[in-house]
Amino acid sequence: MRKTIKLFSLMATLALAMVSKMVWADAAAAPAATPSPAPTPAVSVNGFVDGYYTYNFTNSSAGKVGAGNLGYNFNSADDTFNLGLGEVDVNAVLGSTSGHLSLITGDSAGLIMGTGTYGVGVLQAYVSYAPGQWTFNLGRFVTWMGNEVIQSKSNMNYSRSLLFVYTIPYFNQGLSVGWATSDSKVAVTGYMTQGWNNSGVLFSAGPMGDGADLGKTYGLEAKYAPDANFSVVLNGIMGPNGGAGTFFNPDTTKSVGEAIITVVPGGGAWSFALDAEAGSTSLGAVTVTANDGTTKISSLPFWGAALYGRYQISSDWAAALRLEQVVDTDGYGLGLYGLIPQTPTTGKGSNDVTADEVTLTIEHNLSSNLLFRLEGRMDMASSGGTQYAPITPSSTITVPGTFAGGSGTQTTGTASAVMSF
Repeated sequence: MRKTIKLFSLMATLALAMVSKMVWADAAAAPAATPSPAPTPAVSVNGFVDGYYTYNFTNSSAGKVGAGNLGYNFNSADDTFNLGLGEVDVNAVLGSTSGHLSLITGDSAGLIMGTGTYGVGVLQAYVSYAPGQWTFNLGRFVTWMGNEVIQSKSNMNYSRSLLFVYTIPYFNQGLSVGWATSDSKVAVTGYMTQGWNNSGVLFSAGPMGDGADLGKTYGLEAKYAPDANFSVVLNGIMGPNGGAGTFFNPDTTKSVGEAIITVVPGGGAWSFALDAEAGSTSLGAVTVTANDGTTKISSLPFWGAALYGRYQISSDWAAALRLEQVVDTDGYGLGLYGLIPQTPTTGKGSNDVTADEVTLTIEHNLSSNLLFRLEGRMDMASSGGTQYAPITPSSTITVPGTFAGGSGTQTTGTASAVMSF
């Protein structure tokens, strides 16, 4: 019995030794665990350089070459070669988060940033968080308003519409919250920003200047796009407005409602768009005295519409036409072409100031990243249904015309090139 116990004890000891040896061998052979590397964001860099030459035939006929193009944004210089806009965009994406930075320079940058001079400006700098069907943006971003954008290569025409010039901001700074259906056919975004074209650091001054905060601007965008050939966008914005570098009265607010419809019949060569706006500038406790010297105005309504059509002639040639009218109802809300309204024959109130323009653009892709355009444009100004005329004695026209030589029309031609990278 004792011998049997010793035998089993010896066998157990040998088995334990063998198992221990196998475990230690496996442990020695297995490599040490290493931590997973931190995820790397996907970074992209792109941009473009936009140059132009615009000749103002109306200025030339009046002996005022170089006087500038009234009612224009960006290609406002006459008879000079200009760098319209240079832009570099940096985007970094890491999962559901991303960061966006857009730096700009050129003539247009001075107008956008309110400096009026060359330099480098920050057009956009914002962070995004997009969990599922939601998107949150915080920072400075280009405005959601308008059918046209700052980047000319993304528009049907080279010059910007009057609606782009007079009724909407370039950029907003603040917060946006958006939601879209899983198929992205329906999307709604709400905005809360610090004024228009404003970094949020300016304060009020002037007649209501009590050091109050500039105030918040609120906006909404609703989009329905059942397919790539049709979409309807409803936009709205309301709040203190103005350009960077100036002081504002926080009681002066502008409200604009907009509908944009785009159609591509059959997904073919033709494409059309309609941009319709209606808005008003409220002066709060301040009033404007009408041109009759008596009537007081505290709300300044305006409206306008632009119709676009584009035809893709071939793979590298296209033509686009824009027809537009903007009406400043009392003649003071938008300052179209810098005009004041004519006095009505009744001697009461004010006539409207109406701006009409027609633009024809021919474009050619010289290469995959070089776009060349030739454009002709005519602007016309009227008040009370009567066109402004050259400065001549008249029983019906008492206000000089707005363009060079007092003409009621302005004709320009533009050549432009945009190189993208």
